[in-house]
Amino acid sequence: MALYQDYRSATFAQLVGQDHIAAALLAQAKAGKPAHAYLFAGIRGTGKTSTARILARAINCLSPVDGEPCNRCTACVEILAGACVDVLEIDAASNRGIDEIRDIRDKVRYRPASARFKVYIIDEAHMLTDAAWNAFLKTLEEPPEHVVFIMATTEPHKIPETVRSRAQRFDFWKVAPSVLSAHLAYVAGQEKVAADSDVFPLIAAVSGGSVRDAISILDQLISSGERPLAGSTLRKQLGMADPAIMQQLLAGLGRSDPAAVVAALDAAFEAGADPRQLIFDLAVFSRAAHKWILGNKAGEPPFPAEGDAGCWLNVLAACVEAQGMFRNSPDPALLTEVLLLRAVATTQPPFASAASAASGSGPGEKLVAQASAKGKAGAGHSVPLAAGSSPGSGTRSALQSTVAGTGKDTDAGSETGNAAATAALSHFPSSPVEISKADSATPVSGQGEPPGSGTVGEFAGRDDGPASVASSSSSGLLGRRIPAVSDGGAERWKQFCEAVGRGDRMLGGVLRDCRCLSWEDGRLVVGAPFTFHYQRLCDAAKLPVLTAAATETAGGTTEVEVQFCGDVETQGSAREVAAGRSPVTDSLLEAFPGSRLTGSRMQDKRDGD
Repeated sequence: MALYQDYRSATFAQLVGQDHIAAALLAQAKAGKPAHAYLFAGIRGTGKTSTARILARAINCLSPVDGEPCNRCTACVEILAGACVDVLEIDAASNRGIDEIRDIRDKVRYRPASARFKVYIIDEAHMLTDAAWNAFLKTLEEPPEHVVFIMATTEPHKIPETVRSRAQRFDFWKVAPSVLSAHLAYVAGQEKVAADSDVFPLIAAVSGGSVRDAISILDQLISSGERPLAGSTLRKQLGMADPAIMQQLLAGLGRSDPAAVVAALDAAFEAGADPRQLIFDLAVFSRAAHKWILGNKAGEPPFPAEGDAGCWLNVLAACVEAQGMFRNSPDPALLTEVLLLRAVATTQPPFASAASAASGSGPGEKLVAQASAKGKAGAGHSVPLAAGSSPGSGTRSALQSTVAGTGKDTDAGSETGNAAATAALSHFPSSPVEISKADSATPVSGQGEPPGSGTVGEFAGRDDGPASVASSSSSGLLGRRIPAVSDGGAERWKQFCEAVGRGDRMLGGVLRDCRCLSWEDGRLVVGAPFTFHYQRLCDAAKLPVLTAAATETAGGTTEVEVQFCGDVETQGSAREVAAGRSPVTDSLLEAFPGSRLTGSRMQDKRDGD
């Protein structure tokens, strides 16, 4: 027999982790007044069928002990052996039709042959058809006094409401890891098997609260013949990743480092880790880390959590999505890699955290430490932002001063408060800036957002001046006109971009599409060709990285300024409007006079169209 069958609970007192159910049923059995119908609901392996059998013996036992079955009398022995004609177990998965239910309905009227109560245990009750439930409903509502129905299911929501309202429902909980670990230790002791200290907690963690699953895993480990039972052997059998590799993966996710994530995944899969088990373990950790960062200190994560709450929430969402997609995926390892890399790409690295910079861990520590020191000295160099131009400017201004190191945090000396203020700053929108033809050459820096909401007429005819050059070789900037570097410092600009990339990979990627407008007298002017690039560079959380990188590259204190230098030909639709708009656009403007055209779709006009 399997080990879980040998250690199946025989009394209410032996039920594992279901004390609330055992106490209620024991009281009913002791009084000799069971309910006419019960609904046992819960995940697999939590004791639903075992409890139904215990209850059947308890109410029919000839010599009960305080409501518990003695398991020695004739009635108990017959029920244990499955030879009692008055206690019937029905598998609803294979007997789900109306004919089987009609047979039960016809037989319940007869009194028990030898027992006190006739008990029907319907396992997997949710598999019954609607017609079967309709035929069973009247019998369930008014059964004879000598009949007890016990329905067990893992999906109680599929049971008709009319049935649920006529039965006493008991929900079987997932067994707590500590309780399950103690029970596994008891079983191993009864089997006289020695084990390392980490084996039982590990089995309890991967079993998901199911006693049967946990004992089955223990049975498999015992059959391996290794003594004492070792956690390393268990990890190989279950396809779990090595703890060292798992810690590298978690560190890469916390730092939003895609290269580290890919390297850790490759190492895990080469060592035989199962993608499904890896995702399960990662979901457990990311959930614990997310709750820990939010202030729930009840359960500390097994590894240090480097990222912020948003980081681990993204990872947890990726794990949940992966678990739902594994069934139809031909390559679970590739699916795992793609979803985790996407989670990394959507996570903003916490470079504004002074705590991580002080600890010396993670990329960009040197840059952030330099910027923090300059901010505290009152010489922080930041991109000019118009705090007063946005709604809620008082709050935004306070946050800016906190991030830049020039203001006081509400929680004195709190590094967590600075990080929270940095994250909150991105949620305060700045008011859009409208630029007309007359002032189109005026730098946008210091006026809030770049031009993106002005009318087409206001942008038409803009010229970047004689210093403009056509940049067709840069990635993503085909045909865009951007001012050239005034001092010929292409190599220094390249070094600056590399320095920023070392501190912030995403920001370094943004700079690849930007240009150096000028770099002289301790002042670097960066040209942003797109609204997206301008917004990212003007983010107050990125200022320490930009300033520190420029200072490090130039060898002296350098102020960074960002200007929007995009060409309206590629953003707006001025030339399209001048050449002739589509009839749909003209109709809209006529129907809604005074409206502004902020965007337009390009038309593909072929010959003959």
